[in-house]
Amino acid sequence: MRLKKIAVYLFFLPFAGYGQSITPFEIIKADSVFVIDSTHWHTFPANLRFGGISGLEMTGTGELLLVSDRQTAGAAPENQDSWLFRMDTLGSVHTTFRFFGVENAEALRFYNGRLWYSFETDESTGIGYIDSTGTPVTVAEHSMITSPFATLNRGIESLVVSDDLWYGFEAGLDSTVFIRWPGREKEKEEIYTYPLDKSSCLSPGQSPGISLGNGVSDILGIPGERDKLLVLERCFNGRNNYIKLMEAKVSGKTLEKREVFSWDPDTRFNGRPLRPDNMEGMAWGQPVNGKRTLYLISDDNHNPRYQRTLLLKLMEK
Repeated sequence: MRLKKIAVYLFFLPFAGYGQSITPFEIIKADSVFVIDSTHWHTFPANLRFGGISGLEMTGTGELLLVSDRQTAGAAPENQDSWLFRMDTLGSVHTTFRFFGVENAEALRFYNGRLWYSFETDESTGIGYIDSTGTPVTVAEHSMITSPFATLNRGIESLVVSDDLWYGFEAGLDSTVFIRWPGREKEKEEIYTYPLDKSSCLSPGQSPGISLGNGVSDILGIPGERDKLLVLERCFNGRNNYIKLMEAKVSGKTLEKREVFSWDPDTRFNGRPLRPDNMEGMAWGQPVNGKRTLYLISDDNHNPRYQRTLLLKLMEK
C-alpha cells in the first residue's frame, strides 16, 4: 500500500497558465456515469462506495484526482476516512486508496511535489499536507465551535496553494473570510472579507443554517494573477441548488467580485434540462485553443437515491 501511495506523486507535472481576466464560461460536457476498475476493488472495505467527492485536482498528465469527505454514510469512526480516486477525463476510475488516514477531507491541491488538503470535522476545521513519509501534517486548525469564522457544517472547504497559500471558510457568523499566507508563510497571515449574500436563493422566511443558504465551496488561483481568485458559490434552498462562479480581486482587505458563470435549475444543456447538484470540487483543465477549461464535481453525500456524482466541464466562451 505504501508504494501505491507514494507513486501517486509521479503523475504530477507543472500546469502552465497565463495571467489575464477570466471571460464567461459555458458548459461543454456533463457526466454522471463512471466506470470502476473491478480488478482491485475486491481488496477494499465492503462498505466503500464511490461518491461523497469533495475535492478535485488535475495532474499535468490530464488525470483527475478526486478525494471523498468520508468512506460512506454513517457516524461510525471508520466511515470518516477519506479516499482518493484516480480517474481519467472519460470517467474511468482506475485506482483508489485510503487518503493517508485523513478524515473528512474537503479540498485537494498539489504544489511543488506535495499534496495539500483541507478538512472539516464536527469539532475542528483546518488545512494540512502529506509529507514524504505519507504522514498528514496539520498546519492550521480552527474550532468549529468557538472560531468567529466557522459555524456548524460550514468550515474550510476551499484551498489554493501556489506562490501564496489561500484558504476560505464556507460561511461564517457575520461574513465569509479568506485567509492568505503570502509566500506560504503563516507568520505573514492576512485576513480578507469576501462579500456573500447567504440568503441569495432562499425564500422569504427561510434562514441560512447548517445546510440551507449560500456559501463558498471551493476556490482556485488564477495562473499569472497573484491577487485574483476563482470562487465557487453554492446555494441550497432545501429543494434546488444554485451555482455561481466569481472572479474575485483583492481590494484593500476585501475582495471585489464579478460573475463569470451561473447555473440554476432552469439551465438547459444540448436542449435538455441540466439541474445543478451539490457542487464541491473545482480544478483547472488543459487549455483548448487558447481558452481555459474548468472541471466541477458534486458530492452526492453517499445518498445516490436523491443525489448524484456529476462531473461538469466548462470552457471560456
